[in-house]
Amino acid sequence: MYIYVVVAFAGGLLGAYFGSLKFRQSALKYILSLVLLMAAFKLLFV
Repeated sequence: MYIYVVVAFAGGLLGAYFGSLKFRQSALKYILSLVLLMAAFKLLFV
C-alpha cells in the first residue's frame, strides 16, 4: 500500500515540474485531450 503512495507522490512532483517548466500550453492541452480520450474509451468499452 505504501508503494502506491510513493508512486503517486513522485508522479505528482514530476507532473508539476514538467507542467510548469518544460511543456508549452499547447503540448499540455494535447496531452490532456489524449488522457481524457483514453479514459472515455476505458469507461465505454472495458
